[in-house]
Amino acid sequence: MKGNHALRFLAFALASLGLLALHQSGYLAPAEGLAAEPLAIAQSWLQARAQSVTALFETARDLQTLRQRAADLEKQNAALQVENVRLREELANYEAVSKLLDYTREHPQFQTIPADVIGYDSSNFLRSIIINKGAAAGVAPSMSVITERGLVGRVTAVSPSSAKVMLLIDPASAVNARLQTSRADGTVEGQLTPTLLMRFIPQEETVTVGDVVLTSGLGGNTPPGLVIGQVVNVERRDVDLFQTAEVHPTVDFNRLEIVLVITNFKPINVDVFHGNQP
Repeated sequence: MKGNHALRFLAFALASLGLLALHQSGYLAPAEGLAAEPLAIAQSWLQARAQSVTALFETARDLQTLRQRAADLEKQNAALQVENVRLREELANYEAVSKLLDYTREHPQFQTIPADVIGYDSSNFLRSIIINKGAAAGVAPSMSVITERGLVGRVTAVSPSSAKVMLLIDPASAVNARLQTSRADGTVEGQLTPTLLMRFIPQEETVTVGDVVLTSGLGGNTPPGLVIGQVVNVERRDVDLFQTAEVHPTVDFNRLEIVLVITNFKPINVDVFHGNQP
């Protein structure tokens, strides 16, 4: 048994020496090349797969990084949009307040209280707004409300912290008015249309398109000289006692945000002079 092992070992050693001799002499080069080629192909394939797997992991990491950056940029963009809106709102508010301040400087005869518009009447037939100043700030019924562009309306109801203002365009509104050029008097009334109607203008008076309409102060309910609007159409018929004029208001009633309440003009009830009051 031991002899067989010795013979096998000797045969293996002689074969190894023979192969070594053949390798060194170069006779095994073609065979070695054929045997190495499949190994080289397999090695190349494995290396390519390893590189693909590595690239896949790197791509996944890059994609995650890009997604995180995109999310961060979206948050920054949203924050910038909010800031932009806030700054624009502050700028618009500043411009509105600046115009009102300019008006008060140019009309020192009026003492005014600024107020924000906090509500609109929801009725299709009534035109009124709610402001955030009331009796506690000195606002009282019948006080005139204006902007730098002209007359807005009059206070009709007051609470401690708010007030209701009937707009000039309300069908129930009527204000004594005067044409700036001819000085003809009449009454401006609200309508269900965007324009106002100036009635009771004497027939003999000349009314022209483009004439400015102001408050006359007659009746004692409104300060004189407040701008109401501009004549855009005149209707005059010889059979009528009076002529009428269509007036486009200077105030944009759809964009009221800040108004002024005139507090130093006290409306007068002139009915007492006609025996209508005890």
